[in-house]
Amino acid sequence: MEYLYYDFDEVAIRRQLRDLGFTACAYRPFERTLMPLSWNPSVGNTLFVRDLGYVETRLRAAPAFRVLGREL
Repeated sequence: MEYLYYDFDEVAIRRQLRDLGFTACAYRPFERTLMPLSWNPSVGNTLFVRDLGYVETRLRAAPAFRVLGREL
């Protein structure tokens, strides 16, 4: 099945990113973690990360900040 968004084939784009070494992830801001995803057309705002360990380390080490009264 073809998933076209703005006339681009999302399956082909995701496949190319995967072949280039990127991992599809969802960001969980309150936990400050990335959750690796298998491809799912219903998931929006997917982040593609090349070095997952490095990014996870940076997320844990980043200073906390407050948004709408909640510390992140």
